[in-house]
Amino acid sequence: MFGQLCVASITPFKMDGKVNEQYFKAFLPVLEENHVDSIVVFGTNGEGPSLELNEIIRSLDVILENQGNMKVIVGILRTNIKETQRILSFAEEIGASGALIAPPFYFKNLESDGLYKYFSLVVKNCDLPILLYNVPKYTQVLLDINLVRKLQEFSQIVGVKDSSGDINQTKKFIQNFPELIVYCGNDSLIKKALQAGCHGVVTALGNTFPQMISNIIQSLKENNNEEANKEQEKVNEIRTIVKSFPQISGIKWCIHRYLGLPITYVKPPLLNLTEYQQEDMFKLLDGLVNKKIEEYG
Repeated sequence: MFGQLCVASITPFKMDGKVNEQYFKAFLPVLEENHVDSIVVFGTNGEGPSLELNEIIRSLDVILENQGNMKVIVGILRTNIKETQRILSFAEEIGASGALIAPPFYFKNLESDGLYKYFSLVVKNCDLPILLYNVPKYTQVLLDINLVRKLQEFSQIVGVKDSSGDINQTKKFIQNFPELIVYCGNDSLIKKALQAGCHGVVTALGNTFPQMISNIIQSLKENNNEEANKEQEKVNEIRTIVKSFPQISGIKWCIHRYLGLPITYVKPPLLNLTEYQQEDMFKLLDGLVNKKIEEYG
């Protein structure tokens, strides 16, 4: 439905905090050229909770005009039903391929019945295919097996993106819901998750290094476990370095350095890399990344 290689797209902001909508015209074709099947926009990596509704709506128009053959999955990370419904309705109206919906994340220790009611009200009048977003690191809400099973009564819910970072949790989704598509949302677990039966991956590092992620997928298709291990190790090395700095800003600077696209910024409360952080990050990354780029030609 959405393919195997999905990129959790950044949202390009100008220095003044406004969305640089024109950036998508240069960025999205680069992803498509590197065999990306789908993009997830306005998710965690896209700073979705920092965006106003009108920013999402305006940007979606530009994204869909420049998606090429890629599918567009709209991330919805809101805390109220009406805003979630509005984004979902607009996404369906203008031709998005699907939506990724996180549970409401302000109130804690939510009961399963409350979460069920929230999701059921959100999806009942929508025909867009929906992925449930399990990302407890940020929401503090774990989508448990019983809740997902209950939500299967809604045919619009077609799968789960598991960003728990726990391969055992990912396996639970795969084993309990063979009829759903399960995506791995952690770059360090790509190989393990695919071998466990994940349909595909939603990758942050794919913004800059889609070819590395694609190579893991292709190596496993060819039963080349050695090559898949090698690529996963490189991805893990890069991920560890980028995560040691403000991660989303780090990814944006990597896009600028390694793909040659203009620099974009993050919105508060996130911070942009300082000049010293940029220097330190690229001292660690350059040799590793440039070697891989040479291998890919």
